[in-house]
Order: sequence, then structure tokens, then C-alpha cells
Amino acid sequence: MDEHERGCKHCRGVRKDSDALRFKRLGLHERRQLLDAAAPEDKPNRIHPPGPSPAEQTATRRAVANLVGAGLMRLSPERLRLLPGHDDRELTRLGRKYSVVRQGWRTELGEAIVHFYRAELEAGRRIRWLTHLEAATETALARCPDRPPNTGGGEPRKTVRVRRLGPRSTSGTF
Repeated sequence: MDEHERGCKHCRGVRKDSDALRFKRLGLHERRQLLDAAAPEDKPNRIHPPGPSPAEQTATRRAVANLVGAGLMRLSPERLRLLPGHDDRELTRLGRKYSVVRQGWRTELGEAIVHFYRAELEAGRRIRWLTHLEAATETALARCPDRPPNTGGGEPRKTVRVRRLGPRSTSGTF
């Protein structure tokens, strides 16, 4: 942790959120919402459930709440009202006469997680956090909006190398 990270509220939050991800499992709806969210510097994307059923809408709301709580996504404070005549295709897909939707982006940490773990997120495979989590955290910390530009005179950042463990023994011996 360098001098900037100790004093920066944003960097401390990224570190805390990254540490909490080590044993987090992302479900189907969380993966879909994380992949569909806009990049931090883009316009926010609308958050839509996969279908019109109340169960899918509830699952989407819970997934977004989990992503926001994990520090991987942030929501726009405005709510967007979909009205007949303007958004007919989306209202038909949702099976509603009108709807109010939220908009959201990935955070810098969420963007780094998508960059390093896109294959696992898209395929639904188990996410092995230890393989790239440190690199994703360093990438997110480098994008801190409060970080002063690097003058080149400092010493390079020290990162921790993580060694992979071998396969588990199934013979029952320790």
C-alpha cells in the first residue's frame, strides 16, 4: 500500500471490496448484470430482468443489490420511466403497460473483474479468485480519480505473487 492509498477513501474502499471478493460466489443473474452494465466512463445502461415474470424481476433486483454491496456496480440516482408510444418494444418484452427502470455502471473494480474473469463470467464456470484478483485490484487502484499523475521518480509497486496449490488428494491421507 503506497502513501496515496493510505489517505485515499476511494482506494481504501477498493481494497476492502477486493478483499471481500475472495470467497464470493456470483450467481447467474449477478454475472449477467455485471456483464451487461456499462463501463465506468460510458453512459449508464438500463437494468432489465431477463423476462416478465415477478420472480425474474425480483432476482434481478437482488442481483443488482448484491453487486452494489460488493462494490462491483453503482446505480444512477435517476429512475427512467418507460411509457407507451416511446418504448413499446421493451414494454412488450416486460409484459407491462409502463415501467420504471434503473440505470447502472460497473465500478473500476467491477471493470477490472470483467476484464480478468470474462471467460468464467460468460461460461458460468467457477471463479478462482486467487488467480487474478491482485492484478484486478491493482488495475482498479491505478484508475483512482484522486491519484496524482505518476512522475516516474518513484519505486515500482510491489505486488504479491500467489502460488497455485496442487490438486487435492482424494486418497484420504493427509
